[in-house]
Amino acid sequence: METDRAAGPDARPVVAATLPPIAALVEWVGGEVVRVTTLLPPGAHPDTYEATPRI
Repeated sequence: METDRAAGPDARPVVAATLPPIAALVEWVGGEVVRVTTLLPPGAHPDTYEATPRI
């Protein structure tokens, strides 16, 4: 997981999780203190998903 502290109106650290279960755990532990994003798109299978450099 990686964190990034952003300045501005929402200065909560952003935590990027690779899988939805990890994101759920981070949301549960971090609560409203962190913003969580998941790298694996909805419906994608972690064993067959191929990430690309495109965002």
